[in-house]
Amino acid sequence: MASGPAPEASTPPGARPPRAHSLLGHVRAALFFLLLLGLTAGFAYPGVVTGIAELVAPGSAAGSLLTENGTVVGSSLLAQNTSVPYLFWERPSLTDYNMTLGAAVPPGPTEPALGALLNETIAYLQANGWNISANATVPFWLVALSASSIDPDIVPEAALIQVPRVTAASDHAIGTVRVGSGPNASAVDAADKEVFVANALSGSVSVISEVSRAVVATIPVGTDPVAIAVDATDRTVFVANRGSNNVTVLSEASRTVVANVSVGVHPVALAVDAASGAVYVANSGSNNVSVVSGSTPSVVASVSVGAGPSALASDDVARVVYVANSGSNNVSVVSETTHTVTATAPVGTDPAALAVAPALGRAYVANLLSGNVTVLAGAGSRIAANVSVGVSPGALALDSANGEIYVANTGSSNVSAISATTNRVVATLSVGGAPDQLVFDPVNGNVFVSNRVSSNVSVIWGGTDTLVASVPVGANSSTVAVDGVGGEVYVGHGGGSSVSVVANLTTAFVLNLVNHHITHPPLPFVGEAYVNVLELDLALLPYLGR
Repeated sequence: MASGPAPEASTPPGARPPRAHSLLGHVRAALFFLLLLGLTAGFAYPGVVTGIAELVAPGSAAGSLLTENGTVVGSSLLAQNTSVPYLFWERPSLTDYNMTLGAAVPPGPTEPALGALLNETIAYLQANGWNISANATVPFWLVALSASSIDPDIVPEAALIQVPRVTAASDHAIGTVRVGSGPNASAVDAADKEVFVANALSGSVSVISEVSRAVVATIPVGTDPVAIAVDATDRTVFVANRGSNNVTVLSEASRTVVANVSVGVHPVALAVDAASGAVYVANSGSNNVSVVSGSTPSVVASVSVGAGPSALASDDVARVVYVANSGSNNVSVVSETTHTVTATAPVGTDPAALAVAPALGRAYVANLLSGNVTVLAGAGSRIAANVSVGVSPGALALDSANGEIYVANTGSSNVSAISATTNRVVATLSVGGAPDQLVFDPVNGNVFVSNRVSSNVSVIWGGTDTLVASVPVGANSSTVAVDGVGGEVYVGHGGGSSVSVVANLTTAFVLNLVNHHITHPPLPFVGEAYVNVLELDLALLPYLGR
């Protein structure tokens, strides 16, 4: 039987006939799925992932932002140009740390341009005060470019080599404290973190807290206080009042006057005997030295010395006090046990300052009018040397670690460094105008020189005899005191009523800060240790007062 054509499909009774798909329908479906994919991939998925990231690692989710005083200053993922001398520097950048320029392509290891670029970077570092010799080994990560030119991380060695420069450049004025009128003498108690300032014109002592950098007490004393000394063991402060011929004894604990002890005429200098707690007072108008007991307090002895005693220094090893007599051009040596003169040594003209080196058995005398320093040995029994220095040497400071004595020459505006071994001048450093006070910081190893005319403080790197900084301060600087532990220098301005505070970071402090910011990989074989320069600099800035 022959088969016929297949019957056509028919629509079941009651059913709709199928619709034809139009072009518009396809477009609508495509747009719907595009919108759905956009909402899912562009909003829902990123929102969920970001939400989880903010819960697990909120800092990274926000872009690893860095803040200072509540203000966003950058990201720890992006380098910035930190080429100021008091901060740590990052690796060089071909884009000048501009991330909008994209990643620059640095020269490859076989290209001659790489060597030229590295040498250019090293020359730049040397020109900016880095002590990098021609044969020194410089960390590659310090002078080589990163692939992105904005990598903020360097290896620890690249940070450690920068420590001397950062430390030397960290000295700068960070504040001014209002005190009494005519501050011309100061002393630091590092244990209690307090600075005592004698205000000659207002007859008072200002107590400055090193923590708040503010005056926490003002104590009335005698007339024209010109010298001040702290006995940290007994927590007692002594103030010589030239106008009222007495010494005010203050309690550090209560910040009150314990006693006013009458002494000789015109007391101008003080020296504390740490062993007995007594203080020696040079009375320039009566040509004697008063010995005041700190525990009584009262005068326990009066010792006649030369004419016009103007400076004192105590040798706790030999148990003697040296007295510079500016009117008779000699030095009296007073026994701390018998309170008698054991020797009188002729020195130069107008001896104005003293410094002792107990370990060497030496005393150094700066002679203002003869332009030299007399070296005394044998507890003042003999003259070891007379060393010519600059014009009008008026202040001394001893660096016992490196065996040098620094002399401030007011008339020639320089500082002489004398070797304690050879008794010869080993360096002469030009400083500011009319340097009349200087102090050595045994913690940081620096010498600070206050220059009265140029209104600045010169910083000398002890041991290297290198001038590393000049810090502008107020006019008429008349006194300088340092707290090496606290990392600050205090400069009084005798012509006004303020004290400038200068930051003085130690090498040990900066080293500890670097070590604290070294990040080690989670596993020994995954990556290497690094230091994020931006995070390190932000940690450093508060200590610089910036």
